[in-house]
Amino acid sequence: MELTVNLNSVSKRFRATGFTLVELLVVIAIIGILVALLLPAVQAAREAARRTTCRNNMKQLALGVLNYESTYGKLPTGGTWVNGTLPLNSSRSQYMGPNWVILTLPFIEEEALYDSFTFEDSATGNFVPIAASVNREARGTSLKTMLCPTDFGESIAFEPIDVEQFGDNWARGNYACNAGNAAVGGFDDTRVVGWAFGQNSPGWQKHERAGVMAAEVSASMKEIQDGLSKTVMLTEVRTGLTAPDPRGVWAWGTASASIVAWHGWNEGAIGSANGPNNCDMDSDDIPFCNESVRAAGGGNGMFGLERLQEECMTCKVSSTENFGGQAGARSRHVGGVFVALCDGSIHWISDDIETTLRCCSVWDRLILRADGEPLNGSEF
Repeated sequence: MELTVNLNSVSKRFRATGFTLVELLVVIAIIGILVALLLPAVQAAREAARRTTCRNNMKQLALGVLNYESTYGKLPTGGTWVNGTLPLNSSRSQYMGPNWVILTLPFIEEEALYDSFTFEDSATGNFVPIAASVNREARGTSLKTMLCPTDFGESIAFEPIDVEQFGDNWARGNYACNAGNAAVGGFDDTRVVGWAFGQNSPGWQKHERAGVMAAEVSASMKEIQDGLSKTVMLTEVRTGLTAPDPRGVWAWGTASASIVAWHGWNEGAIGSANGPNNCDMDSDDIPFCNESVRAAGGGNGMFGLERLQEECMTCKVSSTENFGGQAGARSRHVGGVFVALCDGSIHWISDDIETTLRCCSVWDRLILRADGEPLNGSEF
């Protein structure tokens, strides 16, 4: 029997099972449209997960701070400075002791890290600063609890302009305590009424200035007269975009590093970090601002200013490189920041919250502990 194969028929059947070029392009276009439609949803889901982690981190820190208060009768001090020195003069970093984060470590399951710090010379009994070489490894430890995954600055290590003086290997973080509407320290705490440095400083005594944790001082629960559920204890901060920028350094007890200060009403005396994510050009009076600006611009200060403004991470350019007593709440979340109130609850605060140049706006009343005008929840 002779087998006959019709090649034309086979060829037609083969061509019928494939795609034409037009069909293939249509399929690719449809896939591209679906990806474009799904990508924002995927990104939103990822940010929602990051926000949840950020919120949980702040909750853990807030509970740690409250456990510290239960043990010692007061909240931890924002930063400690021995011998009565004032933190704005950065040449005095040899007097900088543990800040609120270090003091809280045993209460957030980081007792081993706390024990690895050296605060006193065992042989002489002399004070040992956090900037000392013996504390290099401890202060450089990356703490997951201190990092909001929405931010990306952890990888940009803080490198002070004078490593011999300040030390190196400082890890970053995204949470800071609330000093209220007072600057934390100064060259002379009698020159400006806003300084908050110690129990008797004017910035701590004035009700329209005082927060809950500042330099060499902190509040007890009974001193938070506006109510624990109506006063900010912790807030978010962003990490510095350049190596000389100290913002978000968790072991350094100064404004911008681990303290937010003078971040409400202002009369133009200092910078204008008035409210969350303030983008004014003179916002955040941080140490080494000039160096940070130059680094952001690759050596060109003008480009650096533009870049920092685009990121809403400006700082007040000053001839005084060592200045740095004021900085505000910041985050990379769209539209606001998370805060922890003094009762341990976590709240979302919009960038659009009311702020004013004179005391007291809704934001002012939220960061002040005893202004006499406590808020209700619907106001924030």
